[in-house]
Amino acid sequence: MRLPQAGWRTAPDGGRPRPPACRHLDEERPTPSRLRVTGCAECLAAGRQDWVHLRICLDCGHNGCCDSSAGAHAWKHAAGTGHPIAVAVEEPWAWCYADEVFLVPDSAGPDVRSGTGRT
Repeated sequence: MRLPQAGWRTAPDGGRPRPPACRHLDEERPTPSRLRVTGCAECLAAGRQDWVHLRICLDCGHNGCCDSSAGAHAWKHAAGTGHPIAVAVEEPWAWCYADEVFLVPDSAGPDVRSGTGRT
C-alpha cells in the first residue's frame, strides 16, 4: 500500500457548521511510505477472515477491521493505544478516531493499493 507523499487534510463536511479539524495532522509520525496489508490481526488470530473492510494504523501499521465488521478491531486498536489515525485500504481516505473526521490526501491522484490479504 503506497501512501500519499504530501500528507493529509480534513475532508469537507457539509453537515457541520464549522469545518472539521484534526489535531493530529501536524504531529510527526514514523509512517513508512509503504504499509503491508496482511488482514485484520485479531480476526486472523481467532481463525476468522470475515471482516468487511480493513484499516491500517498510521502510527504502527496495525491491520484492523472497520466498524462495520463484527470485531471493529481498528477502533479498538485506536482506543487502546492512543494511535488516532487509520487509513482505509480500499479507498484513498483516512479516519481520525480521536477527532471523528475524515481525512483525504493532500496530493491529487494518490496511489493507494492493497498488497496481499483480503480487501
